[in-house]
Amino acid sequence: MPLPAKALRYGQLRKKTEGLAVPTSGHQVVKMEFVDSDGQVKTGFYKELIPEGVGDGSYPEILAKYSVAASVLIRLALGDRAAEDRLVFDEEGRIKGTLSVNLEKYKPLYSSSQSLPLDPQEKELVCPSVETLLQHNVAELLVSAWRIKCDDRHPGNFSLFGLIDWDMALYPYTYIMKGKRLVDGLTKELPEKGMKLLSKELDDYPNIEGRTHTPTNSWPGNANMWKRYKSYAEFQALSSNPALKTEDGTTSWQEQFFAALLKELLSFDPEMLRARLKEYLGEELILDYRSLPRYKSEQLEKTHPTLFNEKTDQTPFIDHMMNVFQREYNELYSAVVLYPGCPQNKSGVPVVGFNRFLRNKPSAFHNVLRWADAQNDRMSECWRRYEEKKKAQGNVTGALDAYTMPVEGRYHLERMQKRYHQIWRDAHSPTIKAIIGEGYTLIRQLANELRVKPLPLATKELEESDITLLTESFQLIGEPHLLSESKTLDCDPSSDLKKGLEGLEKFVFKLHQCTKEYYTTKREDLSPEHNQAFCDAVSKLIIESESEVLPHLMTTAWARKFGDCISNLQQFYNGLHFQRHCIASDQPLSTHATHDYKALLTRPHTDEEVVQSCLRTLFAWIKTLDKETFNSMVLNTIGDYQPSSFSLFARRYRAPSVETYLKTTTHDCADRLGTILCEGGTDSTSLNTHLMRNLIPIMLEATQAQVDVNLLSVRNAVEHKSFDAAYYAQRAQEFVKSDEQFTFPGSKQNIAEFSKVMFDWAAKQETRRFRALVRKARDLYAPYSITIWSQKERVPEINGYLGEVPRHPNPKLLALILANGGNEENSFNTILLKELLMTMQADVDSQKKQDVPNLEIVSKISPERLPYYGTQLKKYAKPKTYDEKTSTIPEYS
Repeated sequence: MPLPAKALRYGQLRKKTEGLAVPTSGHQVVKMEFVDSDGQVKTGFYKELIPEGVGDGSYPEILAKYSVAASVLIRLALGDRAAEDRLVFDEEGRIKGTLSVNLEKYKPLYSSSQSLPLDPQEKELVCPSVETLLQHNVAELLVSAWRIKCDDRHPGNFSLFGLIDWDMALYPYTYIMKGKRLVDGLTKELPEKGMKLLSKELDDYPNIEGRTHTPTNSWPGNANMWKRYKSYAEFQALSSNPALKTEDGTTSWQEQFFAALLKELLSFDPEMLRARLKEYLGEELILDYRSLPRYKSEQLEKTHPTLFNEKTDQTPFIDHMMNVFQREYNELYSAVVLYPGCPQNKSGVPVVGFNRFLRNKPSAFHNVLRWADAQNDRMSECWRRYEEKKKAQGNVTGALDAYTMPVEGRYHLERMQKRYHQIWRDAHSPTIKAIIGEGYTLIRQLANELRVKPLPLATKELEESDITLLTESFQLIGEPHLLSESKTLDCDPSSDLKKGLEGLEKFVFKLHQCTKEYYTTKREDLSPEHNQAFCDAVSKLIIESESEVLPHLMTTAWARKFGDCISNLQQFYNGLHFQRHCIASDQPLSTHATHDYKALLTRPHTDEEVVQSCLRTLFAWIKTLDKETFNSMVLNTIGDYQPSSFSLFARRYRAPSVETYLKTTTHDCADRLGTILCEGGTDSTSLNTHLMRNLIPIMLEATQAQVDVNLLSVRNAVEHKSFDAAYYAQRAQEFVKSDEQFTFPGSKQNIAEFSKVMFDWAAKQETRRFRALVRKARDLYAPYSITIWSQKERVPEINGYLGEVPRHPNPKLLALILANGGNEENSFNTILLKELLMTMQADVDSQKKQDVPNLEIVSKISPERLPYYGTQLKKYAKPKTYDEKTSTIPEYS
């Protein structure tokens, strides 16, 4: 196998015994020297592989590859402020270890146990004050460590000049490869849950939870106080937004923090990243995760099934890492770009929303471009020298410098500009969605006032076709639809309000149309012209509305409501012009560049329209899953749902039946979930509640559905751990029982079909046979001796139906019985339904089914469902109680 361009042979390394101290580590680290292609002697720190069966097996080959890939990713935004890791191969071409190239000026911060130096300047470098943290723009380092989910950011791995050590970066993946800490999943959540990048973490950043070692920890996650930062309080104080006066003006923590986030978002370029990964890892290395011990490989498959499976095991490693990095970037993008801000964080200060930062600080974008351009200049110069040397010597010995990078691995400024345009556009998507949603609501409210019989406010259904858009594009603007409420009104056609409603319908439709056109433009096609066209369209609509809608609403309260909607749109328009933004001057973050839309965007997540939108989105997404993926999600939930063996009061009995159902059913995924939800309880410890608690956050992440304004409050509730899963379980149970999309046995459609089949079957039966079934059920229902505890009050009623003259035909007799009474397990209705079900099932088995179409449906129904069926059959039975009597022959019972 050819050596990757920036890999090393072990023979190129020479042990160094003096000079730089070896960093403290749980892994044996050896100080080495090597010579680069320019003849410069460089120092690095070598880690040899520790595969399974050697020591603790904590540094297998796949983890070494992950460490190098993490180094490549982190250097996209940090450059020389992040250590460069390289693979080291033996002479046979096998990976032997990794080398971390020494960071210039690197001086680790002090832990609480270390004595401070007397020299004040030296002290600031190892135990920095808040001012020093701002001077060194530590926000970039903190953001990069957070973004790459590093769990080992202890003082020895952190310096004001940069970061080192990547074998515990991407920790939701690498903790399985390395072996988890004792605290993982015990005193803190497992990394795949506890280290998700969430918007709520920006409220109090850098004070975050879920990391074993991070500078703000007053108590490290593994209780190792030897690794607590000496200056942890100073890091914590950053969340209060301190400011620093410099020669260039005043800069605050929030400015540096959001600028660092923007830099991370802009520097991610899949094409450039792939080229850099190729330099360090080559194209021939494969993932090969199944070389790990079986318990580790199976845990990877269970935790990340789409990334680790039989198909991916032998795929190129850089393909795998690109999938991992894209997934992580999507999570970062969602958390940051949609961040709405915080009125007051735990330090008592407000935090601006990300779109406010973009509007008020256009220089942040230009600063990133200038930095990238300077990086490109350095890479270009190194490459030029390398090419000249290669041309002169024919063969260049020594390791290539990190900045000796071909054109494909350099920053593409035009793509960065398009990425920024996308970020700018997407950061404003919740606002325009809210305005459009406000318009649709206004249409329905006005139409309802004009109707004699108001209709319930409709909720937007997410069609299955939308799901492709959700997974491929960040945006969910939805399909514009022209509401025609005005055509269904029975009011005076010449009414001014009706004309106003017609104009409002056209206005909202056109607004939604032009918004969709702009927001569904792919990033690579985005140009200032698209933004200009959108701004022009919005401006034209505002002008048209003043002549085509507003005059018809004057002298009514609707004029003010529509005026508020137009005012919001005008404010939105005033700040959205992209080209104007790019040449604008900075404003203080405290200055409101635009109207504040928080009132539009914050709705209770238990609001009826929000709940309905969420449930429809959930099932639309569930339909896109393959059955194995869905089953694994449910089985993982059951693992959380099952109580521990010493829990005496737990009543969690559904696990065996649900597991059996999943193994045997042929239903699609939506019907599988519907079947599970339609049964069981909805209290806080129920399986249904656990399913809502687990599936809805996954759905929000997988579909980016939280971009729909209706679901922003759901995402917010999930992140702040205030999501009412029990209420959603209750509403989901009602939803699956009433929505006609479902076809499982307990669904509305199935019950309607069963009702038709049952009454058709009853009509085809001989009167004597059918009434014999009713009498048998009556006898089973009535005890042999009446006691004071017996409450069999329906016997006289049933006898009355049987003895009435003229005699009722079979369907009406059945309807009269089912329309009344209860449906408990021991009720007459349930006993009768069991007798009917057994008889109909026997008819299916005995080939009598040809008399009644679709009779085989009864084979799918289990007796346990009949009490619920009975409650639902009442509405089908009631109309049949009015059928005429057809017989005058008395029936004695």
